[in-house]
Amino acid sequence: MKRTLTACTRHCNDGCSLIVEQGDDGRTTIRGNPDHPFTAGFICAKTARFMDRLNAPERIVHPLARDKAGGGEFRRVSWDEAYDLIAARLDPLRATPQDILHAYGFASFGVLHKASRHLFALLGSAQATGSMCLGAGVAAMKGMFGALVEPDYFELVNARVIVNWGRNMDAHSPHVARIVDRARGKGARVLAITPGDPGYAPHTDAHVRIRPGTDRFLAAATLRLLHDRGGLDDAALSRAANGREFLAMLVGIDVAAALDASGARLEDALALVDAYAQKPAATLLGRGLQRYAFGGENAAFTAALAVATGNVGIPGAGVFYATGDRGVMVPAFKPPREKPPRTFSFVDLGGELRRAREAGQPVRFVWVEGTNVVTQGQDSAAVRDELERAFTVVVEPFMTDTARTADVILPPALMLECRDAVSGSQHEWLHYSAQVFAPRGEAKSPFAIARELAGRLNPPVDFPSEDEALARALKGRKMKTTLAELEARGCIQGPPPGIPFMDGKYAHPDGLCRLPAELHAEPAAPEGLPLRLVSYVQKRYLLSQVPEGEQEGPATAWLAPELLRSLGLAPGEAAALHGERGSMDVVLAAQEGLSPDCVHVPRGDWLSRGRCVNLLTAGRKTDMGELAAYYDQWCRIERQSLAGE
Repeated sequence: MKRTLTACTRHCNDGCSLIVEQGDDGRTTIRGNPDHPFTAGFICAKTARFMDRLNAPERIVHPLARDKAGGGEFRRVSWDEAYDLIAARLDPLRATPQDILHAYGFASFGVLHKASRHLFALLGSAQATGSMCLGAGVAAMKGMFGALVEPDYFELVNARVIVNWGRNMDAHSPHVARIVDRARGKGARVLAITPGDPGYAPHTDAHVRIRPGTDRFLAAATLRLLHDRGGLDDAALSRAANGREFLAMLVGIDVAAALDASGARLEDALALVDAYAQKPAATLLGRGLQRYAFGGENAAFTAALAVATGNVGIPGAGVFYATGDRGVMVPAFKPPREKPPRTFSFVDLGGELRRAREAGQPVRFVWVEGTNVVTQGQDSAAVRDELERAFTVVVEPFMTDTARTADVILPPALMLECRDAVSGSQHEWLHYSAQVFAPRGEAKSPFAIARELAGRLNPPVDFPSEDEALARALKGRKMKTTLAELEARGCIQGPPPGIPFMDGKYAHPDGLCRLPAELHAEPAAPEGLPLRLVSYVQKRYLLSQVPEGEQEGPATAWLAPELLRSLGLAPGEAAALHGERGSMDVVLAAQEGLSPDCVHVPRGDWLSRGRCVNLLTAGRKTDMGELAAYYDQWCRIERQSLAGE
C-alpha cells in the first residue's frame, strides 16, 4: 500500500491534513491525518468521497470550444487552439482593460490556485468584488474589534457555556463539533439559536428557535435584561469607545417587542442571560445569520453579548467567527500596482453587467474561475444571460450552469492532481498539498493554465514559476519556511493564536472596541410574498458540487408542519414556489422544528436541472461588507400538479 501525506485545499475552514492510501487492489481511500491535532484522524463525508468527483465519468478533461457554425454545441479542441481562441479575443482588449472582467471564487484555498487573479491584475482588468460567503460578518467583527481575529478553537474546552448562534456543525464544521463535544464531556452546556434548520441536535443541549434573520432582536432583548439585572461588566464596557451610547440605546429597547420580533419567548432570553453570566461563555457565530438585510447588525449584536458581559479576552470565552491573516503565509503573487478600472459586485452580477451594457459600456470578455456563479449568484437567470452575451471563458471540471454559458471551457486539475500550499482558517497549521495522481485526460493545474496563457498573449505577460510563487508565499510575517522543508514535513505548525485582547486592548488605534449603536427594524415582506425564502447548507455536497444524477425531478421545499397545515397542504404534494425573480416546481416536505415563517430549499442544485433556488432571488446586499443577502428573499407556495400528471 502506498500512503501519501497531503492536505485539503477545498472551500472549507477546517483545513484538513489528509492521508491518501492507494491499495494494491487499485482502491484509493482518503483519511484524516491522525497525527494532526486539529484534523484528529477524521474528515468530512464530502472529502471522504472526493475520489468519486475525481473519477466522475461526466468530468470535463479536455478543452472545449463552442462551435458557432455547428449549432452552438461544444467540440473538443487542443490546448493550442483553446489558447489561440482566447488570445484572439483578449489581445485586442488590452488597450481597454475595463472591457475585460475577471470573476474569481475561492473553490480552492491553495495559493497557486490564485494564479489567474495575478494574470488579470497584470492586464489591469475589471474585477468581480463583494462576497458570497462571509462579508457582513467580517465587516461587523472588524468594526467591533478592529481586526478579524478569533481565539484558538481548543479554548472551547475551557468554556462553561457555549452559545451557538447558527453554526451547523454537523453539516460544515465537524472538527469544531469534535471540540465542542469534548467541552460538553467536561460539563459545558451548549445552547443553540437557529431558525430550525437541521443538524444542531447532535451537538446541543438546548435549542431556541427564532424567526429567520432576527438574531439581533433576541440578543438586544437579552442585553436589556442583563442591564436591568446588573449583569453587564462595567470594566468591559469601559473598554468601548461608545459604551455610554450603547447603554443609552439598551435602555430604549422594549424587551417584549424585541422578543416578539424574534419569535422567541421570555424564558429563551432568560436562558441566555443565565448562559452569559456563567463565565467563561464562548460565542460561536454561524454564516447564516449575516445573510439578511441587516446581517452585519445580527453579527454585531450577538458579539456584543460576549463583549458586554466580559466574555472576551479570557480563557474559554471569546467570539468565534472567522480569522484573517494568521501570518504563516503571504500572497504568492505581488499585489497589483493600480486599482481595477471598474468593478462588478457578485451581489448582483447579472444586474450590474446588464446596466453597464445598456449604458453602452458592455463587458466583452469574462473569465470565470473557482465559482459556479450562475448557480450560486443571486438572480441566476440574469447572471446566465449576461455571461452568454460576452465572450466567456470558464475554468471548470463539470458542465455546470456557468460552464454552459462559456465559449471556451478549460479543464482544471483538481485537488490531489496538482501541488499547492494552504494555511488553515480555524487553526495555525501550514500544509503542503502534495500531488498524488496525474491529472485526468488533458486537465492542467490552474497555475499552469494562467502561466501558459500569459506566454501566449502578444506581447507575453511575465509570469513567475510555481517554485518562485511558492517560495514567496512561504515567507510569512510570523513564520518563515522553505518549499523543501514544507514538502519534507507535510505540515508545519505556526504560532498559536492564543486569546485575543487579553490585555484589554482592541485592535482599533485607540485600543477600544465599538459596540452597535442602533437596532434596525426588520424589513416588511413584499405584498403577495409572505414567507422568508432560505437555502441552508447541504451536508452531503460542497456548495453546488452536486452530481447531476442526484438532481432528478423537482427540488424539495421544506416547511414547518404547522405551516403546511395552515396552508392546507401536505408532504409529498406538488407545488409552485414563487419568488421575486421567478418560480419553480417543488415537492413539499415537512421539517420538524423549522420556523413557520420560512420555506427552506437547500442550496446548490442547478438551474439547468430546474432546481436552483437562486432563480427566485433578487440581487440584494447586506447592511455592511457587500455580502449577497441570500436570505433577504421572500416567496409564496401554491399547490399545483407536476408536469405530466
